[in-house]
Amino acid sequence: MKLLEEVNSKEHEEAACRFCWSQEEPEDNPKICVCQCSGSVGYIHFSCLKAWMKTKVQEVRHGNSVSQTWKQFECELCKTRFPYAFKYRGKRWEMVDLHRPTSTETPYIIIESLSNDKNNSRFVHTIIVENNKTEFKLGRGHESDLRVNDISVSRCHVLLKYKEGNFFLEDKKSKFGTLVLIRKFLPIEPTSQMAV
Repeated sequence: MKLLEEVNSKEHEEAACRFCWSQEEPEDNPKICVCQCSGSVGYIHFSCLKAWMKTKVQEVRHGNSVSQTWKQFECELCKTRFPYAFKYRGKRWEMVDLHRPTSTETPYIIIESLSNDKNNSRFVHTIIVENNKTEFKLGRGHESDLRVNDISVSRCHVLLKYKEGNFFLEDKKSKFGTLVLIRKFLPIEPTSQMAV
């Protein structure tokens, strides 16, 4: 994504938002380039894009979980996939509002369904620990607390447990197993046991 601070000043002055056609750029509403489009359709205000993204989301609530689905999370013209958030002027700008509990004391976890397909859909699930419910079934079966409609997901794929301030995944002998994307080093102590 290219922000206006990365283009020349003449282009910056003349750039208009492709939604509202305004050339203004308030401090709290920057014009951004979120795709490969250029010229008169290359720029869009942050608030205009965020409002457009709200029209594209479908929400399904089931008990303690909320699933948000975007069939297309991309530019309709050039098909560039949008990010969930970006950094600009030392601030994090979130393009979509992921569902979170209102109280900061309420534990929750956000899970994204990743797809190997080339489509640009996005599936985000929020599970909230409340009403003394601390175990959640994830799978494609009707008895699941969080249903994931994918042929590679078993009917009861995994059990998500919340205990003593931590979330734990327990694979329920699913056909394809349960994988966790680790984003930092995970030390393995000599006396510990870990299945990878």
